[in-house]
Amino acid sequence: MIRAVIIEDEKNSRELMEWHLNKSCPEVKVVASFSSSVEAMEQIHKIAPQLVFLDIQMPEINGFEFLEKINPIDFEVIFTTAYNEYAVKAFRYSAIDYLLKPIDAVELRAAIGKVEHKINSRQTMQNVPKRMALTTVNSLIFIDPEDILYCEGKSNYTNFHFSTGGKKILVSRTLKEIDEILAPYHFFRIHNSFIINMKHVKEYVRGSGGYVIMDNDAHLTVARGRKDDFFATFNKF
Repeated sequence: MIRAVIIEDEKNSRELMEWHLNKSCPEVKVVASFSSSVEAMEQIHKIAPQLVFLDIQMPEINGFEFLEKINPIDFEVIFTTAYNEYAVKAFRYSAIDYLLKPIDAVELRAAIGKVEHKINSRQTMQNVPKRMALTTVNSLIFIDPEDILYCEGKSNYTNFHFSTGGKKILVSRTLKEIDEILAPYHFFRIHNSFIINMKHVKEYVRGSGGYVIMDNDAHLTVARGRKDDFFATFNKF
């Protein structure tokens, strides 16, 4: 059961959301509902929801301001709004989805599916080893996968680039083999030559030659055929 909170200043919208959830999403339990974003901010960590339905336009503080004041954000967010111009900004706040009013039952069901997937993935990750071993020519090096920025394939070798001090490690494994090893972690193969840590992506630059900018300012090309999968994967993290 997914514990959910609704933050919405319009009574009719709150009641309609609860009705949709009761009818279409029985795995979601609404544990609290707020008309005031300020009141919700004071109570949210006591309630400890897994999911928050958050209206963007509210009279006291809007949905974006609400998230800026909450620390930590230990729940998934689905934004709800009557206006579609906020979509890009919503995803910058790591929203799992963005629903336009009036709420469509099919879109709501799809959004809840994303939440379930993310919660299940997080639970799976709790059983994944925190460290892994890399075999180099001279030694066996133990690393935390979280510290990997990206991996660059060169023939039968792979160069690991790390987030600390420009550190690099050359490993005698193909990028395909490394892709399989890193599968349980937050990595994605954006190109024949690159596997990136999705948590270290700073920016995506659009265009026919789209590329990501990593935390170390490296510019890495996203292959045209991988773009749709890249965005779908990015929204899961």
